[in-house]
Amino acid sequence: MKRKNLAAGMPVLFFWIAIGLVALLLYKLNENNDNLYISHESGIYSDTIKLEVKPLTEGTVYYTADGSTPQAGGKSTLVYEKPILIEIGEDTTAVSYQFYCVYRNGEESSVFRRDFILDRQGTNRFTTQYVVSVTGDEEQLLGYEEGIFVRGRQFDEYMEANPEVNILSDVVPANYLSNEELGVHAAIFLADGTQVVDQNCGLKIYGNVTRAKNQKSFRLTARMDYDVVNEFVYPFLPKLVSDEGQTPIDAFQRLSFHNAGNDNGYAFVRTELVGELARRAGFPDVLAAESAVVYVNGRYQGVYWLNNTFDDRYFNEKYGDYSGEFSVCEGALSEMWTESAETEAEIQCAEEYNAFCEWAENADLTIEENWNRVESTIDVENFAKYMAIEYYVGNIDWPHNNVKTYRYLCAPGEKYTDGTVFDGRYRYLLYDTDYGMGLQFMGWFGNNAQDRILQDLCSTNEHTGLFKGLLQREEFRNQFIGEVMSLMNGSFAGSSVEAVLNELNNSRYEELRYMMEETDLLKGSLWESDDNGIANVENEMAIIRSFADYRPATVVSELQEQWDCGGLALVEVADTRVCINTAAISANTESGTFVGTYFDNIPLTVSCTTTPGLIVDGYQVGSAYLEGDKITILPADYILEGENLQIQPAIRTEAVESLEINRFHIRGAQDYVVLHNNGQTPVLLSDYSLVDTYDDLSKGQLPHQYLQPGEEFIVYGREYGGEPAYNSYQVTYGWATDEPVLLAHSTKGIVDAKNTRLSHENSK
Repeated sequence: MKRKNLAAGMPVLFFWIAIGLVALLLYKLNENNDNLYISHESGIYSDTIKLEVKPLTEGTVYYTADGSTPQAGGKSTLVYEKPILIEIGEDTTAVSYQFYCVYRNGEESSVFRRDFILDRQGTNRFTTQYVVSVTGDEEQLLGYEEGIFVRGRQFDEYMEANPEVNILSDVVPANYLSNEELGVHAAIFLADGTQVVDQNCGLKIYGNVTRAKNQKSFRLTARMDYDVVNEFVYPFLPKLVSDEGQTPIDAFQRLSFHNAGNDNGYAFVRTELVGELARRAGFPDVLAAESAVVYVNGRYQGVYWLNNTFDDRYFNEKYGDYSGEFSVCEGALSEMWTESAETEAEIQCAEEYNAFCEWAENADLTIEENWNRVESTIDVENFAKYMAIEYYVGNIDWPHNNVKTYRYLCAPGEKYTDGTVFDGRYRYLLYDTDYGMGLQFMGWFGNNAQDRILQDLCSTNEHTGLFKGLLQREEFRNQFIGEVMSLMNGSFAGSSVEAVLNELNNSRYEELRYMMEETDLLKGSLWESDDNGIANVENEMAIIRSFADYRPATVVSELQEQWDCGGLALVEVADTRVCINTAAISANTESGTFVGTYFDNIPLTVSCTTTPGLIVDGYQVGSAYLEGDKITILPADYILEGENLQIQPAIRTEAVESLEINRFHIRGAQDYVVLHNNGQTPVLLSDYSLVDTYDDLSKGQLPHQYLQPGEEFIVYGREYGGEPAYNSYQVTYGWATDEPVLLAHSTKGIVDAKNTRLSHENSK
């Protein structure tokens, strides 16, 4: 999927604010051209607004106040005759106005929008990251007959006729079950009042049984059918970064507003918590989250989590431009559902995946030829980490459900790229983990920290044939065990869970308390547990913390019972550049060292994350010295009874010059590349060129200055219009999304290259 460059139209001081205002800018430019004066910009206000509108060319101004598009003679269209008084009340007010002018010569102006959030506290009212105002047809959104945010007449009449129905197990007709996408207008503000989205888009309710919650999960979709801007341009989720450029993803086709799923009414955070913990553990495809307050046609809908979705734009922004397509399948772990597939490619991949799972469950995978087929079909490392995460959090609504896998399908004539997401192998997407981390739904359904679920996954579960098949292979068993132990010692350890939980909770707590204690939003829920007050949320937070503290003991016991893991060994490392198995480590003791618990009969792979000029000769493991920059050890062979097994890398320094492309961002007026001296000696920048083509490696020669070890240098593209940072330079060209970012040395040639997949194709 190749994405067109978007060029911003005004100078900016900060990268991200400028990017987020692209859509808004288009409308402001139109306003200037149409000569319509509007006294107030969209924003968050702390006092009554006297809104004045004046055409600078004589004409009649029409407007609406219900989110609909104004049209002379229209049902809800009014003629502007005097200033509009938007009064502030005791509660927060969210309003949307649309204006247009019919000039005396009969020509019509563009439609201009203004969205206002009014509260006596102004911007101090909100502590969430975003404030969202959605406006559209009242009947379609909130009306009793059709409104997709309510149960509606059909629900009430059905329940009156069938009072014995259980809404948790029976399908009850309701407005919220509609799969129709409605056209709406979305205004999204930062908590400080800065508007980052101002555009028309589509809105659709999503979810299964959780649609019946008083808060409805919904998605906004940007399409040309609704607006001239077909994407939401802003880095809504700063922790969601591109794989190669390592900069925040700043273009989305869809924005998902999640009601916390089955955790709604409990902690309101479990899916988002697991996603962030998994991201920190190195799992690549997760749901990132930021908090948001939502209003629909001015009515308060409460606090939500803004998430990404796994669509084409996600893969494009995450992994770069591509010519083929990513196919995403949904279902159970060993059976993707063809009935939920939307394209021929998805049907093909679901059938292919299902056939492979059936084969893997029954084949002898100790035979090398069979194992080679496994490794060429799925990313085994990705699968092991995915299984470890789902098992560790005790997700009871899995693996019979909530499994998504994806793979890349080449375009005609294109070749797969080994070792990348473009190699054609299946990988997994992590989502809907709300039934993990100790959720006991309605007091009985769910796993607590002590529940033993591993034996079921390994033997009796009808949905885990693929996992059971791969467990025939000792190296996969050890890999899975290693991943589980890395989670236990790292991102899912009690201290890590506490830190992330507090971070997420702090971003939404005040709004959650307001929603639960000061509004009626959750009153009359179909689940009694949904309206237990903020004290219940705090109790659920304590349950999550307890789960994190007690889960390791159960996991260790289960693994020891299932396989010959041996006893426990405490591994101590002072140098946090060391990696154990696939996981980086961090200090977790007062002395600044890392101490982790591992099995003494399961191999550990030890490596080091270093920079050029740092050479790893070997490792001191207990009393033994082992040569090599990467070693595999069995702790039982080296540990002494009653002592920690200490591992220390032997690292020496060589004077090596090294300049790398650390990160980059390609988007018209926001093109920039960050160079980093990751070596041990100063670098003379004029020895290097940064270019966008293989044909002329000298055209972008850098200035004559030295970059010291550890320092960064920013190179801006030609169209960049912002304030340059210290230690920066602007070249006379820019990059297109399908052009390479090449760093070349005057005598050594290309020393680093990014964004090369499509550029290599285009250069053939």
